[in-house]
Amino acid sequence: MKAHVVYLHLKDGHVTCDPNLATEHLNIGDTISFVSSDGKPTVVFEEPLTLSAGKYEDGDPPLTILKPGNFVFHCGIRLTDGQVIGWPSDPSAGGAGTPTVS
Repeated sequence: MKAHVVYLHLKDGHVTCDPNLATEHLNIGDTISFVSSDGKPTVVFEEPLTLSAGKYEDGDPPLTILKPGNFVFHCGIRLTDGQVIGWPSDPSAGGAGTPTVS
């Protein structure tokens, strides 16, 4: 099992993800967490869920990949003033991944 950490960054008013989970080697049992030095990350996953939860917020335990299948997520960063950059006002903020059975 591998722990994957996705860094959410603000770039030109948009949220970017590093690394791009679509290019990462993901396996059943791996974990995914999200962090940001720009604010508090909030991530929502589309159905059908392949991870241990449908939402990740700052301070939550890492999510575990439970089964194979594509997953799509939308992310935002909550700034200290309460403003959220990214999802839901920017539908392109997010990414996807495809775990494999190992």
